[in-house]
Amino acid sequence: MAKGFRYENQQYTSLSAVALAVTGTRWNGLAFFGLTVAYAKK
Repeated sequence: MAKGFRYENQQYTSLSAVALAVTGTRWNGLAFFGLTVAYAKK
């Protein structure tokens, strides 16, 4: 959506808010949905 995300026919302002609705606990939305990239140490 242009201004947020839709889950279970509800609109949320962030992925973190969706993760909270799904789990009942606070999460980093990007980490919860596996959208972070791990960087290798050089």
